[in-house]
Amino acid sequence: MGQFGSFLHVNVGGGDVATYSLVSTIGLGVGLTAGVVFMRYVDTPARPHLFAVGSVIIVLACTVPLVVGFNEVSLLATLLLSALGSSFAGETVYEVWSQELFPTLLRGTAQGSTIAFGRIVAALVGFATPALAAASAGMTFAGVAALAVLAGAVGMFWTPRLPGARQLTAADESTT
Repeated sequence: MGQFGSFLHVNVGGGDVATYSLVSTIGLGVGLTAGVVFMRYVDTPARPHLFAVGSVIIVLACTVPLVVGFNEVSLLATLLLSALGSSFAGETVYEVWSQELFPTLLRGTAQGSTIAFGRIVAALVGFATPALAAASAGMTFAGVAALAVLAGAVGMFWTPRLPGARQLTAADESTT
């Protein structure tokens, strides 16, 4: 929704750029508010639960148009739900995990490398996204939903098993 939200809204949903821009601005407020909530609980045992909720919201956001159809309202709902879910299971939690899981001496290199990899993949996928969305919006959103499920599963089931995460979990449990 960030890179091609307005394209999807206009060319797939039949909306206009002005409406998308207005709702996108509201989405910034939703994301900011949810981010403030996340900050309150990020260093508590509630973080994994917030991540799980955020992951579910992101998957829900991707499936709304698949269930109710591709129109202006469903794509705006996707935008707002994505803003909410991403505050708990998006780049905010990546930033926290990368601070905790990489050794201090490697942190800058590791963060730069992983962010660069993600940006490069997004740019490469971006070359095909408009054509794919125009050919099959359903396939596009189903693919993004599948990737969101995969990312949520990695965050909920693999990341907690990393050595640094196990130490953090043990520390969280001893304080509660």
